[in-house]
Amino acid sequence: LDLVADCASCAALCCVVPAFTRSADFAIDEPSGVPCPNLAEHGFGCTIHDRLTERGFRAAPVYDCFGAGQRVVQQHFGGSDWRSSPHLRVEMFAVFEVVERLHELLWYLRDATARDLPTPLAEEVDALCILVTGGGRRSPGGRRAASAAAGGSGARRGERTGPAGPGRCRAPRG
Repeated sequence: LDLVADCASCAALCCVVPAFTRSADFAIDEPSGVPCPNLAEHGFGCTIHDRLTERGFRAAPVYDCFGAGQRVVQQHFGGSDWRSSPHLRVEMFAVFEVVERLHELLWYLRDATARDLPTPLAEEVDALCILVTGGGRRSPGGRRAASAAAGGSGARRGERTGPAGPGRCRAPRG
C-alpha cells in the first residue's frame, strides 16, 4: 500500500472535502464540500499553485493525504470523479474522509514498525496493522470503506476482508 500522494491520479479531493478556517496558514474560510475558489473549472489543477504561499495558503502545499485521494478515485470509484459523476459526490467525499484518516494512521504504524520496540509493543503494533488493514472480521458497526481503504477488499459487514499477517504496515521496499 503506497502512502504517497499522487495528485495526477486524484480529483482534487483535498481542495473540496476538508473544511479550512481562515488563519495565518489559510487565507479564507472554506466549508467542507465547497471547492476551493482557486481550483480550475476544468480538470483538477490549482490556478495559483505557483503562488499559494504568497497568496496566504501556506498550508496547501504541505497538506498530505497520504495517498488517500488517488486510492478513493481510482480504486473505490473506478476512476470516476465528483464533477463528471455528481451522484457520487456525497459518498466519495465520505469515503475520502475515512480513507485519509486510515492512511495517516497507517503512516504512523509504519513509522512504529521501523523502530526497535520491546516485543510486547511490537506485537501490539503488528496487531493494530492487521486490524487497520482489514485482516480480521469487522465489527457490526464497521463501514465497508474502512477495511477497503486500508488495503482490505471492502467486504460487507461480517465477511472476511482478506489475508493479513505481521508486517502488513511495513513500507514497500524500493
